[in-house]
Order: sequence, then C-alpha cells, then structure tokens
Amino acid sequence: MRPERNRTFSSDSGCDVQCDSLDIHSNSLESLVRSWEGRLGEVVRQEVKRAGEITGWATKALKHCGQEDDRRERILARWRRQMEGVLDFTNDLVECINNDTKEAIIEIAERSSELDTSLIMEELEEEEEEEEGEELMQLFILSSKG
Repeated sequence: MRPERNRTFSSDSGCDVQCDSLDIHSNSLESLVRSWEGRLGEVVRQEVKRAGEITGWATKALKHCGQEDDRRERILARWRRQMEGVLDFTNDLVECINNDTKEAIIEIAERSSELDTSLIMEELEEEEEEEEGEELMQLFILSSKG
C-alpha cells in the first residue's frame, strides 16, 4: 500500500492550492466519488476567483487608459496571458486530482480483490473441514456397525 501524500501546487501568482490525499482506506465507493467531487469543486472555485481578480484588474486598467490603443493592446495581451495561465494551471490541478483518484480506485479494487480471495479461501477451508468431519462420521458409523 502506498503512503498518503499531500501535494501543494503554486502558480506564478503565488496562489497555493492544497491537494489533500484521498482516503483510500474507506470502504465506501460513494465517499471516493464525493471526495473527488469536493476536490474538483474547490479547485474550480479557487481558479474562477483568481480569473475574476485578473479580469477585474484588466477592466479597471482599460477604463483608465482612455483612448491609448498601444496601452490597451498591452493590457489585453497581459490579461490574455494571465487567463491562459489560469486555464493551464486549472487543467494541471484537475489532472492531479484525477490521477490521485485513479490510484485510489486501483487500490480499492486491489483491496477488494484481496478480500474476495481471502473470503473464498476461508469458505474452501470450511468446506474441507466439513467434508473431513463427514468422512470421520462415516468411518465412525461403519466401525460401529461392524
């Protein structure tokens, strides 16, 4: 079993995102999906907020630049680069979350398979014990008749 890990990603803006590790010890498949949903939602909310701040800055800058076309173009170019950065960073975070979730799915499936195998082995052992008991009873019955 792999150790739990915490990942922190930093963007160029200095904005940190904490990617908590998934609880792979949970037996609930539904809890895995809820955890995945929560982590994705948090990333999207955070990055939408950051995009809003960048857009707010650009909007104010455009209002103050007046009719200066050169300055207006620089502001829009900077806004576009920063927004592309937000989108790329969001994509990286979603990929991180999805990869962690895939690992958790594999580990849960492996644990489930190991559990199924151990249960099957226990059932086989019980059947063998029952058969041995029945054989002893048959021998006892035969010996008492003879």
